Amino acid sequence: MTAMLAGATSAVAKPGAPVLAFAPSPYDYGRVIPGESASRGFTLTNTGRKASGKLKVTLSGAAAFTVTSDRCSGTRLRPGKSCVVMVRFAPTSVATVTATVAAASKGRVSATVALSGTGTGLGGAQPGQLYWSGDDIWAADLDGSNPHDILSAFEPTLGVAVDSSHVYWINRNTGAVRRANPDGSNAQDLVPGSNAAPGTGGLAVDANHVYWTSYAAGSAPGTIWRANVGDGSNPQAIATAQATPFGIAVDGSHIYWTNSGDGTIWRANLDGTNAQSIVQGEGQQSLFAVTVDANHLYWTNRSQNTVKRANLDGTNPQTLLSGQNLPQAIAVDALYVYWSNLGDGTGAIRRANLADGTNPQVFIANTSSPQLMAFTPPPAPALGFTPSSHDFGEVATKQAASQSFTLANSVGHATTGPLTVTVTGAAAFTTGSDTCTGTSLVPGASCTVTVSFAPTSLGIVTANLTAASQTPAASTTAALTGTGVGHIYWVNQGQTIEDGSVNVASSNGSNAQVIDGSGLPSFPVGVAVANSALLVASLGDLATDPDVGPAIHDYNSQAQYCYFAASEGPNKLAINPNNPNDIYYRGPVTASDRPTIWRGTWPDCSSFHPIVTTQGLPQLGGLAVDADHVYWSNYRQLEGDGTIMRANLDGTDPVQLAQGLDAPQGLAVDANYLYWTNDGTTIVRASLNDVPFTPEPIVTNQTGIPVALAVDATHLYWTNYNGTIWRADLDGTKPQQIIAGQNKPVAITATP
Repeated sequence: MTAMLAGATSAVAKPGAPVLAFAPSPYDYGRVIPGESASRGFTLTNTGRKASGKLKVTLSGAAAFTVTSDRCSGTRLRPGKSCVVMVRFAPTSVATVTATVAAASKGRVSATVALSGTGTGLGGAQPGQLYWSGDDIWAADLDGSNPHDILSAFEPTLGVAVDSSHVYWINRNTGAVRRANPDGSNAQDLVPGSNAAPGTGGLAVDANHVYWTSYAAGSAPGTIWRANVGDGSNPQAIATAQATPFGIAVDGSHIYWTNSGDGTIWRANLDGTNAQSIVQGEGQQSLFAVTVDANHLYWTNRSQNTVKRANLDGTNPQTLLSGQNLPQAIAVDALYVYWSNLGDGTGAIRRANLADGTNPQVFIANTSSPQLMAFTPPPAPALGFTPSSHDFGEVATKQAASQSFTLANSVGHATTGPLTVTVTGAAAFTTGSDTCTGTSLVPGASCTVTVSFAPTSLGIVTANLTAASQTPAASTTAALTGTGVGHIYWVNQGQTIEDGSVNVASSNGSNAQVIDGSGLPSFPVGVAVANSALLVASLGDLATDPDVGPAIHDYNSQAQYCYFAASEGPNKLAINPNNPNDIYYRGPVTASDRPTIWRGTWPDCSSFHPIVTTQGLPQLGGLAVDADHVYWSNYRQLEGDGTIMRANLDGTDPVQLAQGLDAPQGLAVDANYLYWTNDGTTIVRASLNDVPFTPEPIVTNQTGIPVALAVDATHLYWTNYNGTIWRADLDGTKPQQIIAGQNKPVAITATP
């Protein structure tokens, strides 16, 4: 907050003594960005019955305040008379500071005004002023208050322009292009009259050049000039053979000027090339002032008594206001159009709504008949997204999540040019609904963009959402993050022929749903994904229904299935990752009490055949396949007799990888490790490069009896016989239950 000091003080005067007081008093300059400045004139008035002694004005307090013009010091202020002191606030840091201006005479009659101001970062309210030419250069605050002459000596002026550091004008007597600080101090010739050309009129300025018109004299053709804005060097004519050019304006790509001699408005590149008439038929001696914003060109027509506008290329001309009285000067900001009527004798500056010319009103009364006007340019647009960043979290592949972003342009800043909105980075991020692209945001306005995250692969990805305006230049970026996760599929074997189910969820457990809970297939015991096929192995129940036998179904295409004899029926399923049609399953126990492993090519049902008949142990537990090998576990219902085996994909060259295990069941494999469940409480892994295996317990103290395992690029998943599904990082850390309430989940697979 800005702290205000006490108000003005004035001496208690004896009868007939001078009475001095400043107005306004006290005064707060508000919030000003360090490196910029704001100025204010303070009027000292003697309301007493006697003249003051010779006055002396002093300023004490923070160095951010300086007196830039003092018409009071050395003056004996007579009763009823006033003088003005100009004080500039130019903060160098972000802080609230104070100062005091005092005026005193030798007779100790004095007055003070308390000053305060706050240096602020970007985004605060910005100071600014409206300037106009006529008799001297005048300025007023953006609310119309405090109109004051900024020049210390009388100077007949014509064109006026403003940038962030200077105010520029044309001296009507000499034709010189002159400039001063925004408060009028340090006035000097920028381009001397001898170099500026005869009949100098309008003036415009951009970051590199100052531009002006020379309407010449008599029948001589007019010219458009420019010079370097820094030092006035290199003045040169850039467009010639014009018909009494006067008003001039500039934007980021073009200069625009009025030709009063033939009633046209012209446009050219900034160097004067490609000059062409874009508005015609306005009438001779009718056009005077012109101005421009991001979308339109504006001008006054004195013979038609109108204020008009058109697109920047001159198309779609239209009247904003009619019935004026010799409209002359014109300026615009984000909300209003401002103009002067020289024919009504009031010297008033008027304004109306920029959008449609409605609500015309007197803005500043009794000015010095403004010839041309210009605004302090507002700071560049200050764009910002809300939220400024967003993490979409975990989203399953083939699914999408959306987030709406609001883009706003801060109050007190310039209107943007037409906006572009882009997303750069991972292709998983795309824009959807977008009210920002092509829009020009005025200060305080906003628009929205929706971004969708639809991952096609696993893992964390990032992108940037950027909104940008080219003229004026401004941009902002929101950081985007999302994690692509796969799906997990599992089957609930159920307790009866009617209550088995096939299920799917995102790999974080969200969006869990039943694909088929009809009880068919009966007693599902295996699940795998092959290309677009979702394969489910079921035991069937031939004892209850001779038509419901062992089978493999494709749940994404109910027309594809394989039925098997009881002696060939599938149990656990696995798929070759390099050939998704290469299917493996755990078969039934043979007549000699030996489990089998079968292989076939989906959907060729006749291709399935046994490739491994296990030796020794009667119970085959888990099954897993990688690009080179098939893996399985064997065990009895005894502690310490379990083994892990491996063979080539065709079943040849079986090798024992681990022994002495406690009831190894579920099995999963990735590029580096083989994982298995052990002893009903533990999950173990071993490096594929370490043969024989050196088992490493990574998840312990599971009380739900881990049954089946699956693995993807980021996580390990398992089902517990108690009806829960868990996941952990690949090293077993961060174990968490992600799904509960299942009915004997006996198989699981993970896939992107």
